[in-house]
Formats: sequence, structure tokens, C-alpha cells
Amino acid sequence: YAGGETSTVLRATIVTAVVWLLVTVPLIPDLGFVAVGIGGMVSSFVEIPILAGPVRRRTHAAFLTPLLVPWIVASLGGAVGWYVSRTVSHGFVAALLGAVVAISVYAVPIVLLRRDAVFSIARLALRATRRN
Repeated sequence: YAGGETSTVLRATIVTAVVWLLVTVPLIPDLGFVAVGIGGMVSSFVEIPILAGPVRRRTHAAFLTPLLVPWIVASLGGAVGWYVSRTVSHGFVAALLGAVVAISVYAVPIVLLRRDAVFSIARLALRATRRN
């Protein structure tokens, strides 16, 4: 996992934990449990540049560009789904409706903009199910 660079992983873990707390704790009074998700998202964004350099040096992989579209549409889908569930009401039906909206908002652009990734995932899923 660390590829001989355990100090990089340790640094990323410490920074991520501190950022998560700094973002989450002040938001809890206003947002409740949503603050935990927002803190996790922001801390993940901070972790990316810490780990990206060593990964790029070792593998020469360009991974930021392939992740950009899924990240944008996932963020948009999550925000729209949360808004819909909060607007409708509270409870199971609101959560279910929010989840359906979030998945739909995510899936449509992914199918249109990253069709290659969708087919690759489908092929992988088919191979995995055929082996069992």
C-alpha cells in the first residue's frame, strides 16, 4: 500500500484527520450528521495532492483527469439528492427519494460522458459473476 513511503501515508493520515475535525466539528450544530460527510469529503480533497505526487512518481499514472468527471457529477448528484430529501420531508421515503434522485443525477452524465468506463465496469462485473 505505502510502496516504501510510509511517511507519506502517515502524513496524509494525520493531515486528513485534522482537516476532517476542523471542518466537521464547527458544522455539527447547524448540519448534524451531514457535517460528518462534508468533513470527510473535504479531508479527502486534501489527501489527494499529498498522495498524488508519490503515486505519479512511482507509476507515471495520470489519475486526476479520469477522476474529474465522476467527482463532479457525484458531488452534484449528492447535493441534489440531499436537497430533494430535505425538501420532501424526513424519514425513509424522503431518504429513498433523495437516493434515487442522486443516483439518477450521477448515472446520466456518467453514461453520456464516460461510456468507456461504464462498459469496462460492466465487463468486469460479468467476468466476476461468471467465475462463481
